[in-house]
Amino acid sequence: MKWNYLWIFLYCFVCEVQGQNNWYSNYNYIESFNEGVAIVKKNNKCAVVDFKGKEIIPLEYDEIKRIDRKFFKVRKNSRYGLFDKEGKLLIDVNYEDVGIFVDGLATVKRNGKYGMINESKNNVVPFQYDYIDKLSEGLILFKKNYKYGYLNKKGKEIIPPIYDRATPFKLRCAIVTINNCEFKIEKKGW
Repeated sequence: MKWNYLWIFLYCFVCEVQGQNNWYSNYNYIESFNEGVAIVKKNNKCAVVDFKGKEIIPLEYDEIKRIDRKFFKVRKNSRYGLFDKEGKLLIDVNYEDVGIFVDGLATVKRNGKYGMINESKNNVVPFQYDYIDKLSEGLILFKKNYKYGYLNKKGKEIIPPIYDRATPFKLRCAIVTINNCEFKIEKKGW
């Protein structure tokens, strides 16, 4: 982390000595560079810039968070969207919450309910769930009416919502709870 600051300082110093544009002085705050880009802030707005100061994501968002080294979750007027690290808008900025894409699907929230969209921004899983986790081993953990179950990638309920608590599948197993009894279920044939 301290090396990132050193590189920023050296780059800025060299630019100043050479008389180049001091883009860094245009911002109130610059986070450390990671993967060649940094989140910057000016007058309560955020952007993402490269080493040369070119805005990859424009300075118009109230908040930007880096997610999973590849994505940026943005917030504007209480609505969320998702960009990739090259600045491509992946999910429009009109959802109450967004997740990252896993195997072509992303969790999104609209009108208090969760659903899933694909990379073409088409709704794959309807907005009818209280919670949806990301895809894990081909199944999606969901919560509906205070109970947990599992969907497949097409949005079909594979395991009905009967569990009081549940975890996503990992290593072909999930931990579930019914009436305070915890047990392991295995993924068979799904």
